Amino acid sequence: GQKVQVLDGGTLKGEPVANATTGVWTLTVSGLTVAAHSFTARVGAGAASAARTLTVTAVIVPTLTSVKGSPSNAEIPDNGITVETSLLLTGTASKGQLVEIFDGSGASAVSKGKATANLTTGVWQLTIAVAVGAHRLCAKSGYHPTPVFSNVRNLTVTAAAATTITSVKGSPSNAEILNGGITVETSVILSGIASKGQKVQVLDGGTLKGEPVANATTGV
Repeated sequence: GQKVQVLDGGTLKGEPVANATTGVWTLTVSGLTVAAHSFTARVGAGAASAARTLTVTAVIVPTLTSVKGSPSNAEIPDNGITVETSLLLTGTASKGQLVEIFDGSGASAVSKGKATANLTTGVWQLTIAVAVGAHRLCAKSGYHPTPVFSNVRNLTVTAAAATTITSVKGSPSNAEILNGGITVETSVILSGIASKGQKVQVLDGGTLKGEPVANATTGV
C-alpha cells in the first residue's frame, strides 16, 4: 500500500501505489523522447531499485537500398537479370528493430526471413536463396502498429548457360568467317549465346574487345 516514486534519470514520472495485497505497482509513462532512458523506483527516502534502461529510437519507414548477387557481389538493378540464386539484401530501418523480407505481392508473398537493424546505423542485411524466375522483393516493418513496407526491387533469375560464339562475320561484307579462316576485313561482327540478360566479355587472346549484353529473351 505504499506510494512508489518512479524516476527517469532524476525526473519524477509518477507515483503509483503498490497493491495492498500483492505489492505490485503499475505506471504507464508516455511521451518519452527519442533518447536513452534509465528508470528507477523507490519508496520515500529508501534506496532506489536497480535501474532498468532502454532507448527510444526514431520510427522510420524501412528501405531496401541494395540487392547484390552472391558470391559475385554485383549490384542487381531494379528489373535486372542475374544467374545467381543467392542474394544479399541491404536496407535501413529503425535502429535495433526487426524487418521481415518478402518475395511476391499480396497474400501470395513468401517470407524469406527476418533481419535486425544495427543499433548504431540502422542498417540491416539478409542473404536469401531464390529460384529461377521473376522476383518482387521488399521489407516489412516489424515495429509499426499496422503493416508498413519498403520500396520494391524487381528482378529475374535466369538459368546459367554456357557462353558460346556461334558466328563471326566480316564487316561490311557480312560474310561468315569459318573457324581458322582468313579474311581481309579488319572489322568483324561476333554473335553467340550466353545466360539471358548477362554481360559477356569478348577477348582477343588476353585483350578485352568489348562487353555486349545477351538478349533478355533469347540469350543471343
